[in-house]
Amino acid sequence: MTDPISSPKVPVGSYARVSSYKQIGGRFESCDAQLEVCREFIARHSEEGWFEAESFVDPAYTGKNLDRPGMRALQEAIVARRVKVVVAYKVERMLRSTDEWPSFRRFLKENGCQMVSVSEGVAEETASGRLKTNMLVSVAAYERENTAEKVRRKMGQQAKRGIWNGGLVPFGFTYDPLTKMLQPDPMEAPLVRYLYGKVAELVSLTALAEELNAKSMRTRVRSFRTRDGTARQVGGRRFRSDWLRMMIRNPIYRGVIRYGREEFKGLHPALVDADLWEAANAAICQTLKPALCQTLGPLSRRTGPDKHFNLLKGLLVCGECGRAMVPQASGKRDADGKPYRYYVCGGLLRERGDTCCCVRRVSAAGVERCVVAVLGKMAGHPDVVAAVLGSGRTKARSQLIELEKKLPALNREITQVTQQMNNVVDALAKGGLVVLDDVLRGRVEDLRRRKDELLVKREHLEQDREVLRQEQLAPDKICAALVRFDTLWEQMAPEEKRELVELTVARVELRRSAKGEDTMEARSRGLQMQFQLHLPELLVSDGTATSTSKKKLLTIDADVQLPNKSGGEVVITAPFKHRIPAADATTVKKQSPIQREHPLRRAQRWQLILENRPDITARELAKEEGVSEAAISLTLRLRNLIPPVQQQVLDHAKNGAAYHLGLRPLAKIAALPGNEQAEAFASLVKRWRATAP
Repeated sequence: MTDPISSPKVPVGSYARVSSYKQIGGRFESCDAQLEVCREFIARHSEEGWFEAESFVDPAYTGKNLDRPGMRALQEAIVARRVKVVVAYKVERMLRSTDEWPSFRRFLKENGCQMVSVSEGVAEETASGRLKTNMLVSVAAYERENTAEKVRRKMGQQAKRGIWNGGLVPFGFTYDPLTKMLQPDPMEAPLVRYLYGKVAELVSLTALAEELNAKSMRTRVRSFRTRDGTARQVGGRRFRSDWLRMMIRNPIYRGVIRYGREEFKGLHPALVDADLWEAANAAICQTLKPALCQTLGPLSRRTGPDKHFNLLKGLLVCGECGRAMVPQASGKRDADGKPYRYYVCGGLLRERGDTCCCVRRVSAAGVERCVVAVLGKMAGHPDVVAAVLGSGRTKARSQLIELEKKLPALNREITQVTQQMNNVVDALAKGGLVVLDDVLRGRVEDLRRRKDELLVKREHLEQDREVLRQEQLAPDKICAALVRFDTLWEQMAPEEKRELVELTVARVELRRSAKGEDTMEARSRGLQMQFQLHLPELLVSDGTATSTSKKKLLTIDADVQLPNKSGGEVVITAPFKHRIPAADATTVKKQSPIQREHPLRRAQRWQLILENRPDITARELAKEEGVSEAAISLTLRLRNLIPPVQQQVLDHAKNGAAYHLGLRPLAKIAALPGNEQAEAFASLVKRWRATAP
């Protein structure tokens, strides 16, 4: 290929640009017409060695700057010496900015490139040509800026008359081309009103988005014309909270046209009234909590992550030494592949063998099932239900009286703030000292924020009032519903279970049973459990509960038998006889052969496969075994274990006690030098035996 610099031929680049989408997508669009004129001009100069090397197009791009794909490609071609002359139909097609023109001219000069205008007959070789070019660029910049000013002035006048200025048709509206007005969409307008109403009732945007998506509702499908002239459809996606937030904040839904920082009464019908729009916007700008929820205080005392979902974390206490029972997960795993969980006395963790605590470690699943059973039985006790409802009615009446007193005062304050805002807005509209405009605008913002806070607070109080006015359920209906407590508990989500327990249980203490462990059934431990419940002062007639008026807690004592192993039967011996059977075996997931197979056996089997089938890759093997490539790589590391260590691991596997020697601990040992592996394996076994229950 001949170098264009040393060749007598001159590579020419033709450039075309249009400013709007209306000029693209036709049978013979403006860019094609410009390029055709440029090619005819280049052909007339073919005797001078001119030939079209490349063409560059920027469809629907403004000429106020050089930030355009076609222009960037042209500059790269000029720097690479692929283009020595740039030909355009007019200078304004290249640039329409007096600010950018000097730097672009300097760029052309530094790279030895010439710019030629076909219709204007100017070139940069002579002083008169450069003068004429400067004048043409100045005129083009003036035309662009003057056109923009006229468009902005027209849009401002249209907004003052309440006419929509165009753009994307807002969700909930349709555009009538005959009247050139926005009209409510019969399908989307009711949804918009529903969303505003729910947001005004302090329903979160995330919850609303999830509700719409659950109903298989999607955003509006729109058609666009891309810069290359092709049609493209967008939309039809799931609703998101940020999209809903922008919709709620759009004043067009209350019949207002916003232009710049001003708002004008629109000619289109409003989908929501001004009060509802203001209440919804106040709700999304504030994060106040309901008054009734504030009285409960913090419910959760969990300060750290809870990986395995321990229901009683922060609630279970060792009654012997007064320390918290800390959840721990064992290295051994059950049939579902989950680790066995325990609650361990804090004294045992801190003092190790020096502690005198006799509770030490208990099965987490057993304690949790016992607590749930006691809650279910006590919650359905008729005397407990009647006493709670009676106390609740008394408390509700007192709270309702307080709310009825607060709401009128709150409404008066909202009226005062609204009047102050109107006064400041009137002062701004009348004008005066310019130096006070910023002060008055700041005052309006402060008053608007204060009004939003008051509106949200009023909505909270009104919701609380409606809740307190609702008719209380009868005790017999509640008792009938609580018969299904066990079934409902299994259907609840983990976070719902946690919230229910935290609302009910204040503290659970574990002590050694006074009856002694000799009287207990085999393979179980006898313990005393004391429940302190978040209930008002109660006195159950059978004497199983006593009231403590100071703490406003209900204390329940129970004797239980907890299994030494997770998953066994739990027996409540007092205050009522109740057996909690172990989990149904049919609900346990069966392990796959890969899961039951020891990692070392698996590594040996995979090694044989790779040796006998040289054509198979790790990816193909992973696909056949139903595991990831990372699992293949990690498991095959066990081949580096020295033979004595491998034999010890397999001996443990025969006795069913090797699954605590999992894949990752053994892989770490396999990465050590051979002379250190035996000692590291012995240390691993010793640590497991020390922590085994």
